[in-house]
Amino acid sequence: MASPGGTFLFSDEQQQLRAAVRKFCAENFSEPTVRALMESDTPFDPQVWHRLGSEIGALGMAVPESDGGVGGSLVDQAVAV
Repeated sequence: MASPGGTFLFSDEQQQLRAAVRKFCAENFSEPTVRALMESDTPFDPQVWHRLGSEIGALGMAVPESDGGVGGSLVDQAVAV
């Protein structure tokens, strides 16, 4: 949301989403694991990626609910990734 002075501010919900994604990543990825994945043929863990989508909804954030997504905005999607 934009404030009258033109400064962009995230909503409370977006701040909560950011915190949830950060917590999820901290609990599921160590720095050595991320570095190893980046250098592999599959630069992500498919099981953890699936959980990020199913548990937090991060992968379908900007997809309409009628299409199986969360129904968020593009800003919500950017916060999630």
